[in-house]
Amino acid sequence: MKDAWRRLADELGVPLSTELKSSVDDLNLMPAGVIAQAAVLLERHGRLTAVDYLSYVTTSANWDYLPNFLEDVVQKGQPVAAWRLGAVFFYPKSDDVVAVARLRLADYIRQLNGGDRSGYLYFDPTGAHRDEAFGGAPGYVISPAGYRWQRSKTLAAVKWSLNGIVPPLLPVPDIAVSLARWLAARISSFAGGRKFANLDGLLALLGVAPGEVGDVAMAGIRGLIREREQVGDVEAPPGFRGPDGWFVIPDGARR
Repeated sequence: MKDAWRRLADELGVPLSTELKSSVDDLNLMPAGVIAQAAVLLERHGRLTAVDYLSYVTTSANWDYLPNFLEDVVQKGQPVAAWRLGAVFFYPKSDDVVAVARLRLADYIRQLNGGDRSGYLYFDPTGAHRDEAFGGAPGYVISPAGYRWQRSKTLAAVKWSLNGIVPPLLPVPDIAVSLARWLAARISSFAGGRKFANLDGLLALLGVAPGEVGDVAMAGIRGLIREREQVGDVEAPPGFRGPDGWFVIPDGARR
């Protein structure tokens, strides 16, 4: 970066201030004077010079974010204090439905921070996000989450801008039932239009033996089959059509 900063000083026509070097560690706290100077450099010398200037002012942990910062804040004038500030909802992964069908309740609780976090929440699965993987999934929210928020290795995540419209979050009354309902919905989505008459038929679609299915998925599958038998097609998505009692994990089945 020394060559870039030397070139930057030449283009500025004055030595770079040593006091400014690496003085900003949070882009949301970028001084207005620095933003104004970056705008001048952008207009006169282009993006590379403007980014070099911002790199000089900020710590190296921020450098990957500078091109977006330049576009959003310097060029478009977005408020610096709210730039990329949002809320993140973390919830169980379901990319591989067959794999998650094998997980136990204890595995899910471990993923959701070992059960130490109280107050799990979920998005209404009957709303605008009913077809999303997080619709009905129990999870938790981190807010505010800045531009450097970290993804989880074990959980999926979706982020909203604090200026955006976030669907209402509802409290999870029973984490086991909530997981079973959500997993039933994901299994139903996996099955698509393929028909299954009973438990064995659905397990065959999943390609798993009864002994391989986790307690959460088994509760969800039994509830799903009961919905098909007693409720049929209604407005609510599969997994959220019957009462909670249909998705309870029997005490003897928890493992």
